[in-house]
Amino acid sequence: MSDPWTDLDAYHQWVWQKLQDGPRRPDAPARLLALATASADGAAARMVVLRAVDASARMLEIHTDLRSAKVTEIRADPLATLLLWDPADQLQARLNCEITLATGAEVAPLWAAIPQQARRIYGGAAASGTPLTRPEPLQAPDGMAQFAVLRCRVTGIDALHLGRDLHARARWRHQDGWHGQWIAP
Repeated sequence: MSDPWTDLDAYHQWVWQKLQDGPRRPDAPARLLALATASADGAAARMVVLRAVDASARMLEIHTDLRSAKVTEIRADPLATLLLWDPADQLQARLNCEITLATGAEVAPLWAAIPQQARRIYGGAAASGTPLTRPEPLQAPDGMAQFAVLRCRVTGIDALHLGRDLHARARWRHQDGWHGQWIAP
């Protein structure tokens, strides 16, 4: 097989494989992605942890606190971008997504699987972004009421591989299946 970034279909599969590695391996580049949303002040970006990937459904999942600014921004505009950077393979992939929010009983099985120590980041006394006089220790309240899952359906991918002798960039859009095209880097 040729290098994945010289065959359009193999390139597309390679990007999805990178994403699938994210939730499986703590050291995978796709474990942490940048999520960009539209805010009242312009674009807002932050790092998020990729928790699950279903390539056949084009779905990525991210956990968050329901009170976070990103939730407010997504409720106002559900279109967002996730950014992957893999330094070893010199790959940048921008994923256009439509995000839906899941809460309550729908996400209870996911909440039950989160270790007690990790649950402390959800549902702290102060909502994310609240001004404080000093940093406060994490608490262990029942944060299930504040736990939410961002379900990101991928609608487009723009991938750029920065090779020594070849820079390969392609774009795929999903409309009744994936359709790809090479584009200039």
